[in-house]
Amino acid sequence: GQEPACVARCPVEALGFEPSAPENRHHDIPGFPASTLNPSIRFQPLRRSVGPELCVVPKPALLASFLDQVLAVPERKITLRGEWSLVIFTSILAVLAGWFLAARMGGPAIPPLAFLGLGLLAMGLSAWHLGRRERAWRALLHLRSSWLSREIALVSSFLGLGGLYLVFFPHKHGLAWLAALVGFLGLLAVDRIYRVALTTGKPSLHSGQALLNGCYLLSILARLPFLFAGALALKTFLYVHRKWHFRRQGQPLRPWLSLTRLGLGFVLPAILWTWSPLLAALSAVLGDLVDRCEFYDELEVASPQGELAKAFKRGAALSVGTVE
Repeated sequence: GQEPACVARCPVEALGFEPSAPENRHHDIPGFPASTLNPSIRFQPLRRSVGPELCVVPKPALLASFLDQVLAVPERKITLRGEWSLVIFTSILAVLAGWFLAARMGGPAIPPLAFLGLGLLAMGLSAWHLGRRERAWRALLHLRSSWLSREIALVSSFLGLGGLYLVFFPHKHGLAWLAALVGFLGLLAVDRIYRVALTTGKPSLHSGQALLNGCYLLSILARLPFLFAGALALKTFLYVHRKWHFRRQGQPLRPWLSLTRLGLGFVLPAILWTWSPLLAALSAVLGDLVDRCEFYDELEVASPQGELAKAFKRGAALSVGTVE
């Protein structure tokens, strides 16, 4: 029931906050396309005291300057260079969750020291990018509404339960199954955090998502042929579909990186799966790491400036096509 901080702290009281009625949504204003961004932008009419000189058509130089600002690509909020620690963190988490459950289903056992060491490394990397690490605990205060809070709670619980089982209670099989379930729920929470920033088109899935990577590794280490075939087919389809979508949008395809991902992540595991699950798993992890890097490099948080720039560029492209 309170105002957002941006409204409450605005020094000139330029911002307001109120429920948005359907009649207040203006989607027919040129240059302001319909968007899924919330809250919506509300356009207020000019005050009567404003002089008529503001309604004069701007000079070409002013118009060109305005268009340069509008068409400028906004600075990205999520980049691979800035989020490299989270790439490693989420990749390690997928490996631990898949390996832990595979060990319960007859796959190779996971050494306790390896589990605890990788878990501590992952937790350290997850806090590496934080500006004020001493306040990280406050993220747990929003479990009811925040997938980030749920991710922190689930990942911490998975590492704690898994460590207890491997080190102190190796015969408590119920504890092991609970830890495995919590681990895969943690992978789901990781994916849910980034759902609003995916730019893969429809379907809004990514071949490098953490939950898919965990299931893929599980199918290889536990030698589950139906799960392996399904995960391999789904991940291959999503990767090829994403590249096709980027080609239609005029975005770079990075062919050598794509071939590396296809070879390491899909072709080699399919060849090695029948006679060397460990080599197949290693190849799949390396391929998924490449895809995870692409995942973070492709994330884009929607913003009003970005939406306007896209709308103007689409309009300019249509105009050029009409003239040609």
